[in-house]
Amino acid sequence: LEIVADTVNADTLCPGLSELSCHSKVNSFGRALCSYNVYDKTCFAVVPIRGDKGSGTFDDGYDEAEEEAEDEIHEIYNLIGILSGAVCILIVFMVIAFTCCSKKKENEETMAGLEENVRKASENRMSIDNVGSRGSVDHTHGTHIKMSED
Repeated sequence: LEIVADTVNADTLCPGLSELSCHSKVNSFGRALCSYNVYDKTCFAVVPIRGDKGSGTFDDGYDEAEEEAEDEIHEIYNLIGILSGAVCILIVFMVIAFTCCSKKKENEETMAGLEENVRKASENRMSIDNVGSRGSVDHTHGTHIKMSED
């Protein structure tokens, strides 16, 4: 292997080299500078490219993408947690509203029943007052007892 200075341009170094010479050109990090195309029988420069997820080997880019995916998953979990909490709060408010409405209706029915009882008691009182001397009222059962006239 022939170590070539990092400042040498691989585009001018590689063309025209034989297959053996082409594969032997490396930089100070041990990375190949040239590669040989066996079909065209030409040597060409290997240009390292920086990708979206990092530069270097597959592992570096994979690790970067994996970290980014984990960050996105945590963001999604946070969003799901927030939305779930909001739904729970809405359900609690709906239950409270339903309970209040049913209690209100129950109270209205109770009040209507009380008003009916008051009205009946008032009618019974009026009928007792009208009995006068002709009869008496059985207070334990709230009924009118007519006395016989002899």
